[in-house]
Amino acid sequence: MRFIEPLAALIAVMVLATGCGGANALDKVDFEARTFAVVAEIPGAPYITDVFLGSTSWNSYGLDRPVLIDWSILKKDKRKPARARLDSALAYVDITERIVSQVLIQTASHLGCRPITDAAVADYVLHIDLRRYGFQANRHTLTSFYLEAELQLIDNRTGQRIWKKKMRETERPAEVLADLIPQLGKVFLVEDLARLSVEEMVLVLETATDFTAARLTTALGRDYYANR
Repeated sequence: MRFIEPLAALIAVMVLATGCGGANALDKVDFEARTFAVVAEIPGAPYITDVFLGSTSWNSYGLDRPVLIDWSILKKDKRKPARARLDSALAYVDITERIVSQVLIQTASHLGCRPITDAAVADYVLHIDLRRYGFQANRHTLTSFYLEAELQLIDNRTGQRIWKKKMRETERPAEVLADLIPQLGKVFLVEDLARLSVEEMVLVLETATDFTAARLTTALGRDYYANR
């Protein structure tokens, strides 16, 4: 049993080394008075889809479960006109600029940095890879809002990765579109979305985009404050 103590010591060293070289060193960085920028890879728009991305997903309002699609009724519902209206609304909203600008201002405020738009000269850069985001729908209603992203905070002077986060979240559509209820009423039914004007669908698009930006900001903000 003489090997137990050396083994325990080795494990302790490995754990410490992993902690120091891990993807979260927010507590070791002084962001005050530094500059901060955001770069992002973002799909063109939140989708409305009847194909669930994976058989199950972590769910913030319930257990993991599959979303079942009855393919026989796809031609009888109003998802297609709702998507067409969403496509028309895209001409009026710069999705990438809207997300980047909001994450930039809000995150810089959390960190105590000065926000700038030129990532090449910023002290710190948040890289956002927003892989998929949008609504899942059956023939009657929006069933969920899905977001999948990877975020990395880089020290631009050294190239060191300070923080990394993989996000995979599912939210209630009612939470995402709650601010629209006073103006548009409940817009969680597919038939209601299909009846919206292009101008009203712009509001839906902007609201979903703003919700996405807020969730991306919260991911870093939560870890930052947890490490202070």
